[in-house]
Amino acid sequence: MNDHKLTQMLLQFRTSSLFPALESDMDKRILRELQRYYLVRVNSKGDWIVTRKGEEALKIGVKKYIKAERFEARLAKEAPGLKKQKNILLTLIVVLIGLLVFMVIASPEIIVNGFAELLSAI
Repeated sequence: MNDHKLTQMLLQFRTSSLFPALESDMDKRILRELQRYYLVRVNSKGDWIVTRKGEEALKIGVKKYIKAERFEARLAKEAPGLKKQKNILLTLIVVLIGLLVFMVIASPEIIVNGFAELLSAI
């Protein structure tokens, strides 16, 4: 959708509380898009008003605001999966550190000999 058309319709709701005439399917889609992201709403008197989110969208650009909202929704959807991945990685790190400590305690001469060979090669 065109940012100009989104902004134009949002400004139309800001100037008039009456429902605008929707001539085309594109206008209907724009209205649905504005409602989906809570940029406009109907108050208890039946007047259409621009919400705080709508005012913010007008400041930064309606298209940019909608894009940011979509990105935020996607991040919120992916967050539980990322938390699970973090827990798995932490468990793997603890297991690997434990294995390294066990190897050092079980056979320190291998590490000492390997370190001595490394120093003699230099």
